[in-house]
Formats: sequence, C-alpha cells, structure tokens
Amino acid sequence: MRRPSGRWDHHVVSDDVKSVVWVLGAGFSQSLGGPLLGTLLSEGSLADLQACYPARQFPALAAEYFADMPRIYKTGVARNFWTDPESCLDFLDAASQSQGTTPTTGFSSRAVNLRLAQLGQLMGRPLDAHASALTPTEGAMIHAVARRFVAAECCHRLG
Repeated sequence: MRRPSGRWDHHVVSDDVKSVVWVLGAGFSQSLGGPLLGTLLSEGSLADLQACYPARQFPALAAEYFADMPRIYKTGVARNFWTDPESCLDFLDAASQSQGTTPTTGFSSRAVNLRLAQLGQLMGRPLDAHASALTPTEGAMIHAVARRFVAAECCHRLG
C-alpha cells in the first residue's frame, strides 16, 4: 500500500495475501478464458464442477443446495424472477437479508419475506399463509451457495 508520502508500506502488503479479481461482463473475460454471463449456473457447469472439484476435497461445493442451483436458476428465469445470473444473485441477496429495514440494505421485512416465499416456490415448497416458505437462514445459505457456485465456475474456467 502506498503511503501519502509516496513510499510503499511493506507491513500492509504481504506475500501471503492472495487477491483474485474477476472481470465479468460484455465478454471481456472470454478472451482470458473466463465464462460468459449466460453460461453461469447451468447444468453443464454443475457436471464440470463436480468432476473438477471432488466432494471429499471440496466439501463446501457439495453443501446443501449446491446441486440444486442450476435448477433454481433455470426455474427462476422461466418464472421471470430474474433474467441472468447477476439478477439472480441480487434476488438471493435480498432473500438473505435479516428481518427489518436497515440503512445498509434498505430491504423491508415484507420484501425479504416476499423473496423467501418466491424462492420457496422455486424449490417446490408449499406456501404457508402465516410464514414464508423458507427461513431467513435458508435464504442466506442459498445465497452463499450461489455465490460459491459462480466463484467456482470462474476459477474452473480461468484455471
């Protein structure tokens, strides 16, 4: 990190720190071997990830909901909940928020409950008139799994 004096602060930057940057969008990453946005969260990607990252070595990629992500994504597109992987992640982000409006998220508890109910529908859960089909914890888990799925796809393709 460069100090205001222009000198590098070697205490902040370490050889042990790894940074990963993905540039996705407008096909920019394709020439680098990266995935196109439209190919993310697909059935083919799931098969590739399962072959490349064995569950014994990568248990986080075998977590609950991981194998369901392509189906959840495809069903959400078909039902017009989202149009692409980016809007899917935004939707899941809203469903993963804790109850109540906060200055940082801006999501009301009603909006969160609606997203949880819609997500539950996508997963084939019956709706309950008194509660959302999924709990906020489940919404947060699915959001984390979706982010991990996309990150694994990028890592796999950029290898």
